[in-house]
Amino acid sequence: AYYGAVWQCIGAQAVLATFGVFLVMLVLYGLRILRATPRFVKGVIAATCDATSFLLELHREGRLRLDFRPVPAQVLYHAPCHSRSGPLPTAGEHLLRLVPGLNVQTAAAGCSGMAGTFGLARDHYRTSLRVGLGLVSAMRSGVTAGATECSACRIQMEQGTTKPSVHPVKLLARAYGMLPGPAPHGLDDLLTTTSGRLVTT
Repeated sequence: AYYGAVWQCIGAQAVLATFGVFLVMLVLYGLRILRATPRFVKGVIAATCDATSFLLELHREGRLRLDFRPVPAQVLYHAPCHSRSGPLPTAGEHLLRLVPGLNVQTAAAGCSGMAGTFGLARDHYRTSLRVGLGLVSAMRSGVTAGATECSACRIQMEQGTTKPSVHPVKLLARAYGMLPGPAPHGLDDLLTTTSGRLVTT
């Protein structure tokens, strides 16, 4: 099954997740999701980590390639709630600061207000926007785009603005030359295309 953007690496010694809810679901519901023995599930949980935390650990060990190409942009980084409770709460921010030309601003606006799927429900939409108003306002400042590990936060960051939000790993991939660019106006499509209109239910 496909839970967020998850890929196995290093000869199945680690499972990296780019979608934080996957990590939470794996810990809470691993036995049901994987339909395996408790021992196997505990091993998978122990080997699973957030992609940005994994990459930051590689950097700390001197094993992360640093041959980044410049990415001329101003990015607002938001640390999602689930990552703030982990051992490396701002791993994405630290990684982005390694990229030449990338001006990283930190959003000190608290929660995005999305709270998983809470903000997608019609009854909670306005409340969600009020909670996330600080973050949305910060996105309206002079930044090119937003960056966060949480896709629900990315949706909220794009509310009320025409600026896109991306996962930090995508910006790293761009800096490694693994994603195409630049777009006609000098910026990558990655930093000029939003997710689209939000539809609440």
